[in-house]
Amino acid sequence: RRGLAIAQLKIGNIEIDTDPAQALKDYELAEKRFDALPESKQNGMSSQRMRANILRKKAMAMRELGEYNQAVPFFDQALSIQKKIAAADPKDTRSRFDVYVDLTQTACDYEDSADPVFATDPRVRRRNLALAVPLLKEAESLALQLLKDNSSNDDWKAQLADVQVRLGTAEQNLRPSDDSSQLSATGLATLKELAARHPDSVLILDTAVSDLLTIKPL
Repeated sequence: RRGLAIAQLKIGNIEIDTDPAQALKDYELAEKRFDALPESKQNGMSSQRMRANILRKKAMAMRELGEYNQAVPFFDQALSIQKKIAAADPKDTRSRFDVYVDLTQTACDYEDSADPVFATDPRVRRRNLALAVPLLKEAESLALQLLKDNSSNDDWKAQLADVQVRLGTAEQNLRPSDDSSQLSATGLATLKELAARHPDSVLILDTAVSDLLTIKPL
C-alpha cells in the first residue's frame, strides 16, 4: 500500500514538466493513498520524508499552474517536516539537503510570482521578492555548511552558485548594491566554471542556463 503511494508520486514526477494539471491530480492521489496507511506506518522518518516530498511536489505543480498563493501553505508544511527530520540527526547530509531543496523551491514560488509577466503591481512584486530573500539566505548558509563537509562535491557547488545568483538578483532588484551584484557575479562565474568542467552534466548546465535567464531587472 505504501508502494502504491510511491508509484503515484513517481508518475506525477514524470508528468509535472509537460502536464502539471495531471501531475497535481496524481500527487493528490498519492497523498490520499499515504493518508490511508495505518498511523503506525505514517510516523517513521522515511514516511515523514515521503509526506514532505508529496507536499512539496503538490506545491510545485500548483506553481507551474500559476497558483502561487495556493502553493505557499504546502511549501511551508513540507519545509517544516524536513526541518524536524534534519534536526533529529544533524549529521545526516541527505536530510539537510532536503531542507535546502524545500527552501529554494519555496523561494522560487515567490520569485516566479514577482515576475512582471504574472504580477503587474510593483508593490506585489517587491513584497514577493522580499519574502524570497530570507529563504535564499538560509539556503545559502545551508549549502555552505554542506560544502564544509564535502568541499569536492561539484553538485553542491552548483547548488550554492544557483542560490547566490538568485539571492543577489533579488536583492539587486529590491535595493541595488555592489554586494548583491558581486554575489550574483560570483555564483554565475562558478556555474560557468562547473559547466566547462562537466559538459555532460544536465543538472549543472540546466542550472547555469536558468540563472542566466534569472538575471534581469523587474
